[in-house]
Amino acid sequence: MDDNRDAFGDQPANGNVPPQGGVSGYEGDKLANSFHEEDRGTGTLTSPAFTITRPALNFLIGGGNHPHDPATSDAPPPPGSVFADFEGGSYGPGWTATGTFENTKPAEGALPGQLPVSGYEGRYLVNTFYDHDNGTGHITSPEFQITTEYINFLVGGGNHPYPGDAGNPPTSVNLIIGGQVVRTSTGQENEALSWTNWNVSQFKGQTARIDIVDENTGGWGHILADQFTFSNQPAFPRSTETAVNLLVDDQVVRTATGKDSERLDWAGWNVRSLIGKTAQLQVVDRNTGGWGHILADQFMFSDVKAQSAEERADWLDYGKDYYAAVSWNDVPDGRRLMIGWTNNWQYAGQIPTSPWRSAMSVPRELALKTIDGEVQVVQQPVDELQRLRTGRAYHIADQPIVDSARTVEHCSGKALEIVAELAIGDARQTGLIVRADDGEQTVIGYDADTHEVYVDRMRSGRVDFSRNFPGVQRAPLEPRNGKVRLHVLVDWSVIEVYADQGQRVITDQVFPADSSQELKMFAAGGSARLEAMDVWTLRSIWSGESDSGQCAPRAEQATENPGGGHGTNRVFGRVASARASTRCYYEAVLSKGARTARRSMRFTYRLTAAAPVRLTVRRRNGSPAWTSCPPRRGKKPFRYTDIDRWNEDGRAGENRSDIGTAAGIARPRKVVVTRKWAHARGTVSLNRMLRSKHLRAGTYVLSVASLDDTGRVTSERHVKFWVVTPRSSR
Repeated sequence: MDDNRDAFGDQPANGNVPPQGGVSGYEGDKLANSFHEEDRGTGTLTSPAFTITRPALNFLIGGGNHPHDPATSDAPPPPGSVFADFEGGSYGPGWTATGTFENTKPAEGALPGQLPVSGYEGRYLVNTFYDHDNGTGHITSPEFQITTEYINFLVGGGNHPYPGDAGNPPTSVNLIIGGQVVRTSTGQENEALSWTNWNVSQFKGQTARIDIVDENTGGWGHILADQFTFSNQPAFPRSTETAVNLLVDDQVVRTATGKDSERLDWAGWNVRSLIGKTAQLQVVDRNTGGWGHILADQFMFSDVKAQSAEERADWLDYGKDYYAAVSWNDVPDGRRLMIGWTNNWQYAGQIPTSPWRSAMSVPRELALKTIDGEVQVVQQPVDELQRLRTGRAYHIADQPIVDSARTVEHCSGKALEIVAELAIGDARQTGLIVRADDGEQTVIGYDADTHEVYVDRMRSGRVDFSRNFPGVQRAPLEPRNGKVRLHVLVDWSVIEVYADQGQRVITDQVFPADSSQELKMFAAGGSARLEAMDVWTLRSIWSGESDSGQCAPRAEQATENPGGGHGTNRVFGRVASARASTRCYYEAVLSKGARTARRSMRFTYRLTAAAPVRLTVRRRNGSPAWTSCPPRRGKKPFRYTDIDRWNEDGRAGENRSDIGTAAGIARPRKVVVTRKWAHARGTVSLNRMLRSKHLRAGTYVLSVASLDDTGRVTSERHVKFWVVTPRSSR
């Protein structure tokens, strides 16, 4: 047992461990129960090694809902220099407190009315629970110089990331350099503090402050912090799991947790792929907060995976974000239509959107249908949704997928309707990946091992605002003749999946970057085949505009070349808009490495579809040598001289890279050249065009031109910007 605190006692429990109450659902007289020392105890029960011999491992589980997290560690924090531990009866020399926290001091654990606080070092910590969650203010350190690779510290309390918004102000710990927040952390809605780290190697030698912020008066509207340490190694979060884990080769390969309930329920793992392996079971309690215990009983092998009460239910929607659905009576054509709220009270107040949070699903039509001899409720999007389609479907068929993920060329977007049929073959999983780019993706797949359709949003974009958000939602589904049909609606922040005939539906929110618009097909563990797929881009239901992507007809679908009579039938994009992140720059240098003390130059263009792009930087002939940012000028034509030119392959989606730098930016004003119905976006990397070139003060333009396959310009946009040399540097 770890920490010399035996959460499990020296033998199985006879139900409740006083003062616990309500433990039920176990078999026989005894079970494993880690409530010894109440929720303050921690420990691990480890089984002897055994061989997996059957396809399923079933067991009963209850207690706290604190899943295993592979990113956590049981190792102690690395050595370092303690900057602040709050053990002296005050926040420390040079620390200041404002608002409610003025004239307060570090807390000795929990404050009146607060749940037990744990995980801090020594006797004291920063705790903003003063006046319960109604207190607001800042607790700020004196300035210090950064001399190490990392700043490690303990953090807990509310999960309200900085900067927040009017509806969800932050509870956070911020690192401030030059008046800007450069690093930030928040709690995880837990009164148990855990280690976190900031990599500050790029800021070495700079002066910084730590700002502990509490501007939130809602639920979990407080922050806990302790033990700020300067180190050359990172500290990793502590494990706070209450879980049952299956270990093979000392690695966790299956895991389950409770549901914040003292009633045990069945759980099961599909272990068919592990038959013949040597394994161990661990029942783990690393949590000292609320529901910080685990219950387990009746481990057994079987040929069939056990189902929990939730899994045994027939759900209208198996996703996390379909709630409070309502339907209409007396629809004129007799249809039964329904709409639901796409959110979940576990994180409804924390989702990273503004100025409102969440939305409604698309309206669905419900019907009863006999499937495999059983009457089932089926759902499909209403036919009226087809009016939002922008044109012909992008169609592909007969595409083999061999243990890989393949990008669907010339088809992307953040508002799509997809109808796909996949032959599973010998793949263990196959399906589609949407809203993908730069490490982000939402996976819509079929698991042949478990016979389930699923949506995996673990890496779908912003998932850090609530521990209840990241996850995989699954629904049971049998294939038909070895095939699975998926009807998918992809919106900016909602995914709706209608599987087979609509008897299985999954609705999930996702919060990817605007640039994550790629569409992919995949197979894992074998070969599958995309039998056929149709994709439509969808217009906005509000404005009727379509700026959410482009699915150009494939060459064999095209009947003419929109670019004219030259070249092949490939459809090339046109430049819809171009803009500069800032209008005016001081002492601009176009080079690859952007120093942290300088400001970056960034240019962005939008294409309606993929196309070759020519980028040209030009300087106005006879331009004044500006000493300050000029006022906005008219459109009087002037001659310009090319400084340099660069060709690149533009694509649908955003391509970011470091660009030129400037000493400062005066009166920044956004330069936007736009066209109605922009579709996709890419970024111009000026440093790749002009390496280590100093720009003389003057007026410049960046020309962004799309080309066809013969190199002919098909469209062009210009962005004007100014380079300024202050009088003091002349």
